[in-house]
Amino acid sequence: MLSIQNRLTFIIAAGMALLLSLFSLMLDTLINERLRREFDQTLLAKSDTLITLTTQSAGVVEFDFADEIMPEYERAIKPEYFELWNTDGSLIERSHSVGNNKLPRTNVSLNKVGFTNFHLPNGREVRAVEQSFIPHMRDDASQAAVMTSDSNGQQTLENGRDNNLRVNMVVAKGMEELHELIRSIHMTLAMMTLVLLLFTLLMVRFSVSRAFRPIGDLTRQLEKLDANQLCNSVSVVEKTKELTPIVEQLNSLFGRLEHSFQREKRFSDDVAHELRTPLAELRAISDIGKMYIEDKAVLTRYFTDLGDISNQLEAVVTNLLMLARCEAGKEIVEWSLVDLNNVLLANWKLLRSEALSNNIELSLGIENHTTVMSDAAKIQLIFSNLLSNAVTYSAPNTTIFIEAIQQDCMLSIRIRNHVSDLNQEDLKLMFDRFWQKDSSRTHGQHSGLGLSLVMALTSALGLELKADLSDGNVFTLTLSGLVIP
Repeated sequence: MLSIQNRLTFIIAAGMALLLSLFSLMLDTLINERLRREFDQTLLAKSDTLITLTTQSAGVVEFDFADEIMPEYERAIKPEYFELWNTDGSLIERSHSVGNNKLPRTNVSLNKVGFTNFHLPNGREVRAVEQSFIPHMRDDASQAAVMTSDSNGQQTLENGRDNNLRVNMVVAKGMEELHELIRSIHMTLAMMTLVLLLFTLLMVRFSVSRAFRPIGDLTRQLEKLDANQLCNSVSVVEKTKELTPIVEQLNSLFGRLEHSFQREKRFSDDVAHELRTPLAELRAISDIGKMYIEDKAVLTRYFTDLGDISNQLEAVVTNLLMLARCEAGKEIVEWSLVDLNNVLLANWKLLRSEALSNNIELSLGIENHTTVMSDAAKIQLIFSNLLSNAVTYSAPNTTIFIEAIQQDCMLSIRIRNHVSDLNQEDLKLMFDRFWQKDSSRTHGQHSGLGLSLVMALTSALGLELKADLSDGNVFTLTLSGLVIP
């Protein structure tokens, strides 16, 4: 498997190699073009020099060439060449280096320049330049004549110069030095490119390796973590803009996982506690019942207790199963029209005797026949737990207030009651499974699943439940998101 580090190194190195190669190719092309242009300029300068040595006098072309001044045209090793031709094809002068060969001619127009490449019979590659020109007059020639034309248009001399006397100069030079220079430039650029590529690869590998060092450090820290060490946060020595948020999110995730593990551990302990007590009671009642088989009154009382304990166990198991379905998103919602007044009054009727024993009253501020679109069974269970919680934890001689707040087609239900032993920290825990303010749980009437089940059901119905504790120990639960049809 190719690592990100190796992949990044390869991509950067390949990109740099491509850029360096393109730059080297472009530089090589520019240098070659410049060298060839300078070669042509040098060749043209030599041709211009020879042209200055070409004169005419009385219609005769004279070429004043000295071997001693220009030995390059006479030497045996890598000589240069020239030829001077009349326009009619007759040879005026040539260098000894040409021998029996002929330089190529392009028959350029007057005052024009033509370049061509060719090979001599000995295989030497040369480049030639050809110019067509009219030789200038010698200084001692007559300047008195004036050019005239007869009836046939025949021209005569003007100031002693024949303008019809046009000649061509061909100068050639071997290209081996140019090719050798170009090859050396090729080799130099290739070596420089190779060295730069190697240096770039080493620098890229070093830079990428150094940049990925914090990731390696983070990986080693993560390898040492297990389920019992999630409380130990991870960190990196070299803080970077990219890794800092990752480390923060990892530590946040570990914190949530630690909290979830602790919650699940507490849940397991609470389940064991909730089930162990009634099971122990069942076992004790069954053992004692064996001693009073003949006493029907005692057996009747024991069977009644067995029924109550069985109902308590069934309620715990049922709530746990519903919680699991809701949290897994598998609880089926059956939508229908629900009359909130009937639901609240039916639940209050079941709790009235317990409320009257503590002189607790109900103030129902909801209009008759207030109907919402929801799941009747789940709404019934939600308000059953909310009212039971309010009756159980309300201070004696107080009133439970239920209000309806409508905004457009949405309805919120607010339940307020006075409590005596809640604080702000309890608000963060009361929706946890098996949480009870009374940690001793000696009364045995509630399992601590009510509000956690309510929270799961509200989520399944798309509702929102908020808890608030204001001054004067007024506890408020607000259920919002109910849809009015």
